[in-house]
Amino acid sequence: MEQKQKYIIAGAVIVLALVLAAKFFIFTPSAKNQINSNKTASNKVKKELNIENKATISIDKPDDKKLMDERKAEYGVDKGLDMVIKSNEIASINDKTIDMQKLEESEMIHKGELVSSDLKGEDLKKSQNYGLYVVKSGDNLWDIHFRLLRELFNNNGIKLSIKADQPIKDGYSSGVGKILKFSEKMVRIYSLDSNALYFDINSIEPQGKVVIYKMNEIDSLLKDMTIKEIDNVIFDGKNIWIESKQS
Repeated sequence: MEQKQKYIIAGAVIVLALVLAAKFFIFTPSAKNQINSNKTASNKVKKELNIENKATISIDKPDDKKLMDERKAEYGVDKGLDMVIKSNEIASINDKTIDMQKLEESEMIHKGELVSSDLKGEDLKKSQNYGLYVVKSGDNLWDIHFRLLRELFNNNGIKLSIKADQPIKDGYSSGVGKILKFSEKMVRIYSLDSNALYFDINSIEPQGKVVIYKMNEIDSLLKDMTIKEIDNVIFDGKNIWIESKQS
């Protein structure tokens, strides 16, 4: 019986020694430093992977300009946009950069939406194409939208008059005018100076601001729209739809 008790006591002592040793190892500064070092290394690798996956497209480089012309041609756009950038790319304008993924995340945070990424920091959402237009002297947002809209419609076989945005009889907005008013809800303004989204759409200084469109949204809005349907567009200040007219 005494021998059995000795074994129990010895076992308890060994267990206690192991617990104390483990506790000492976990909470020693060297162990903490090792853990922090591992975390730092992991974050560094993640950051490096994220950077490597992003191409920087410059508005000034001839090769990149050629690529932009090819992408714009897919939408039938010439003067309406300066660049078409994918969501995993970085745009370089006037020595300033716009990380499209971070831009989208900033917008989602502003709207109170959840931002989710995979281990490489890549957006889990479907890849987007962004149309970028650098504001120039004499520009206003209405004319920027209208110029782009005319080119997009022309690509779909619909030629809009240069006066198509003007009010119709009795001062009511034309269908094109309603689409342009709705487009103000879709546009994003980016400030190159503050490197952030700019939510005052009434202030677009030359060179300092970039007008940004989600081309996926534009496609969804204009896809398969006919000239007759343009006349039947309804905009209530928030939503837009095509009113069904019975013959």
